[in-house]
Amino acid sequence: MFEKARSAVDDALGGLPPKGIRYYGNEIEAMRNLIASQERVAVSAESVAKIVEHALIARRPRTRYLVGRDAKLMAFFHWLLPDRAFDGLLATTMRRLARGPAGAKEM
Repeated sequence: MFEKARSAVDDALGGLPPKGIRYYGNEIEAMRNLIASQERVAVSAESVAKIVEHALIARRPRTRYLVGRDAKLMAFFHWLLPDRAFDGLLATTMRRLARGPAGAKEM
């Protein structure tokens, strides 16, 4: 999944003229940083597969399954905060992740 995302970013970059790179280069680099940060904390495919298997064979499956600490944390904040505050928190988090490792240290 992450390799496909990196490939899509590289394809977008390759399709830009020099002027486009000047305008969008920072955003493209932010997207690369975001992909890398998400890859570092991603839940393994095996963990997800176990949850899917459980949902498929459970006598009474739940409506939703949260896999990974990040999903559980986001669900908690979504429950705790009003929508506008949650959206602001999510936007701030995404901006910090997009800054890359240096931006992550500032948190």
